[in-house]
Amino acid sequence: MEKKLTQAAQLGGEAQQQTPVELEKVGVLRRGTETITIWRRPFDWGNWGDELPRYFIEQEDELQPFQAFEEKFVFGRPCPTPALLEEWIEGKLREGYTLELEIEKLKYPVDRKATVNGDTLETWIGNFLTYAEDEEGRYYKFRNVRELLSCIFDVPIRDFPEYWTLLIWEKDKMLEIVADAVVERWEKGEFQQEEEKE
Repeated sequence: MEKKLTQAAQLGGEAQQQTPVELEKVGVLRRGTETITIWRRPFDWGNWGDELPRYFIEQEDELQPFQAFEEKFVFGRPCPTPALLEEWIEGKLREGYTLELEIEKLKYPVDRKATVNGDTLETWIGNFLTYAEDEEGRYYKFRNVRELLSCIFDVPIRDFPEYWTLLIWEKDKMLEIVADAVVERWEKGEFQQEEEKE
């Protein structure tokens, strides 16, 4: 899923960088024999504010950066979404292209080590589950798995930039993957449960 492209460093204004930039393949737009590949240099936790994920479009063997983010804030909070790229993709879909996302191929636990926006699926699931933990890192008691999922999917805008900087279609699939993993763990009894009142 990953591809090293030194060209991306130059296009992204990183010509001084010594090592090639690791790019993740996000997906492919197809129409007949035409293909457009979407790449992403993942979010960098160590440089938040300056190092947003960078998206690139590859067409006819030419790689170009794409300004995916309208601004670095959403509702006044530092957590951007790639709205401009989503609008561009929607335009391509109206032109008759189909979108094949890499994340659609992933299943948990088989692909738990596969990365999306720089983190493995295993890490993603753990990150979502932190919203179900108390201050001591123990899981709250839940009456049913729906209540647990509702808790972890109430994603704070300011706290989870790895999630918010995914494409909207990737977000949907990520929630599906995490839900499947959490339901499986619930059925194994890994969470404290409260009895539901009649």
